[in-house]
Amino acid sequence: MDASSSGLRALAFVIKVSLALTGEQLGIFSMWFGLKKCFSVFGIALAVSEVKAQCPDYTSYSRVPHPPFSEGRLALPFMRPSPQCRTFNSSAVERVIEDMKSQLKDPDLARLFENTFPNTLDTTVRYFNKFAHYHSLLGADPDLAELVKAVINNEARYVAQFPYCGAFQPPPESGLPTSRNEWAENVIVNPPVDPKIVFECKYEIDSLCGFLKLSRAYYAATGDTSFINTHSIAGKTAVDQIFRVIHEQSQPSFDENFNFISYFNWTGSRGSLSPRVNNRGNNEPKAYTGLVGTSHRPSDDLTVFAFLTPANAMLSVELGHLADVLDQVGELKNVSSKAREWSARIKEAIWQTTVQENIFAYETNGFGGRYIMDDANVPSLLSLPYLGFLEKDDEAYVATRKLLLSSRNPYFAAGKNISGVGGPHITPWHPWPMSLVSSIYGTDDDTEILNALYMIANNTNGLGLIHESQSIYNGSDYTRSWFAWANSYFAEMILDLAERKPHLILKENRAYKPGQWIHNIQLSFHLSTFFTMSLTPREIGTLIVVVLKANHLPNKRHIGKQDPYCVVTVNGEKRRTKAIKRGGQHPEWDEEIRFTLFEDTDDVLARTARKDGSPPPLPPKDGSPVKRVKGGKLMKLACYADDSREPDLIGEADVDLTEVLTKGETDEWFTLTNKDKFAGKVYLELTFWSNEPAPEKKVTPKPAKNNKQYGGPGMFVPSGEKPRHPPRSTSLGGSYGPQPDLYVAPYEHHAQQNPVDNLAQDFSEFNVGQQRRESFPVSLS
Repeated sequence: MDASSSGLRALAFVIKVSLALTGEQLGIFSMWFGLKKCFSVFGIALAVSEVKAQCPDYTSYSRVPHPPFSEGRLALPFMRPSPQCRTFNSSAVERVIEDMKSQLKDPDLARLFENTFPNTLDTTVRYFNKFAHYHSLLGADPDLAELVKAVINNEARYVAQFPYCGAFQPPPESGLPTSRNEWAENVIVNPPVDPKIVFECKYEIDSLCGFLKLSRAYYAATGDTSFINTHSIAGKTAVDQIFRVIHEQSQPSFDENFNFISYFNWTGSRGSLSPRVNNRGNNEPKAYTGLVGTSHRPSDDLTVFAFLTPANAMLSVELGHLADVLDQVGELKNVSSKAREWSARIKEAIWQTTVQENIFAYETNGFGGRYIMDDANVPSLLSLPYLGFLEKDDEAYVATRKLLLSSRNPYFAAGKNISGVGGPHITPWHPWPMSLVSSIYGTDDDTEILNALYMIANNTNGLGLIHESQSIYNGSDYTRSWFAWANSYFAEMILDLAERKPHLILKENRAYKPGQWIHNIQLSFHLSTFFTMSLTPREIGTLIVVVLKANHLPNKRHIGKQDPYCVVTVNGEKRRTKAIKRGGQHPEWDEEIRFTLFEDTDDVLARTARKDGSPPPLPPKDGSPVKRVKGGKLMKLACYADDSREPDLIGEADVDLTEVLTKGETDEWFTLTNKDKFAGKVYLELTFWSNEPAPEKKVTPKPAKNNKQYGGPGMFVPSGEKPRHPPRSTSLGGSYGPQPDLYVAPYEHHAQQNPVDNLAQDFSEFNVGQQRRESFPVSLS
């Protein structure tokens, strides 16, 4: 799977090779970076490669659950790598995550989205369609847009060179070594390929479709046409080569004189791990129908019949979009007309040759052969509405969908915990969660959507990530703890539901669409200054929570005393105290917990925009001051009675952090409730240490060292000296001599200065009191 859906090997070298190329090398979809942009994006790639050496391998990391855990029934872990270990960081992506976390009703779905939506950028970039869920954000994040643009150019060169191949080695310009692919060893490909360039050359139509889809989505999101030009490699552009493949693979296997026609064959020789393509690498014979043949499915498995219906449907759709884009920009009229001609021809052939009795065949051969089944991998028959080939209420699709989600589909399987479509890539009893995502795209029925959605959520084996496949017999029998393609597809579906069916998953029945706030940002896409901005949220301070004690807690044990503990949650991060053995109803923990607080995502965007020629800060959503704390000013407190099976909730409370963020500290009792009933109180000591500089203080003037005069009441003046201060009258009319010069801080409004500060200043020359810690509130203006 990893090696076939695209030629994207890793984010760092994709960016670096794009910088190393010139416009003449790239093909019809290409770009030219400005010098400043080159070094900026190269810096990102270089920084990633240096940090990655110190980061854990995500494949291993994804097999173990990591805290904090979601507050829902499933208690799903937080599975994102640390920021410095992420392949790419996008402020727009982080904004969508925060938006969805605050709006999703179910905290388990919120955690699944938080883990899956950024998974491609967090880990690796290998699949074209794994960018689909970021399309709407390209206008808001120039770095992300430049990344996608770089991917388009990198793939343009590969398609122009080897259009039948879908996975490639790191280019020489990257400086990275090539990788050994044991599955490509002892495989003979014709036309020949260079193993130093090609990682694997299984021919799949969807690889070419993915390239077209990413290109048109980039244009739709940004309006940028600079990636379209007429440069070529050896006289052939990427699109020229796509049309070459379409023409060659639509031909029948025999001509009228029974000469066998072969433009591409893929043969696994003796000892190769990959299975041989039938008929000496030429696949099953086919007749002309107007469809385009392929030897491999999106799953890497061999086709039974050459004409794969869903792949042709995707090709028809993307050729239509290609024609639309070229017509809009007034470029390449001959290419546009050819694309529109092939799009219509393939679409007509699908309806004429693959549909019988309102049922789509998965594969056909033009001789009457039909294979009725579906495979979970996209493009699939279930995903036809997602691909844009037809509407979900189309009669033929509705009938086909019903068949595919039943025992009439040889690769449908149903168990107690999960049901769905799989494929020959694993086993017939291992359905893929991807098929459930496709089924959600194919219906408007709320019950069907929720059943499929929670079937996915309940089958992550406690890891909070979407697996490749899942056994219907055993919940812990799955393949791939981490499958980036499936994670991205799931997150894209959640965003689709947030816009199409908000009442099902959001707290408010109001559609949410990523990027709908872009007009508030008004980013200038072509400003090179954006590429030097820091888009990482800054630490604004540390919140210290001392869980001191509790009283009047209900006893959750029928016999003996309970073992209570507390869980404190800030911005999704959970920390817990120790359980007090037999602590009963009045436990004392006296335990300190610390949280690092970060600036709000809106403030990150606003801060990075405050440069000459850039837009003003984002307006506040709720009328509060611009600077906010990431995750909001609400801390959750929950107390439990420990139990080896499942802890019992004693009570919980929401703690407003406004006071501690403003004043620096606060101590008080907080009331717990459980099902709206009183459940005791917990005493918390809250302190906030701000990272912002302390306000300047004026130092109290001290008398000169040779001044032997005492400045207090009852002054002493040595013989022969006069007092420095004349006697001062008191309110009682007496004369008590000189009074001390008391400094009053301007922000204390005539309040007496802190005596501890006075003492520290008096002994400052002896370096006493210089390390005293101070707490300052975060600036909220």
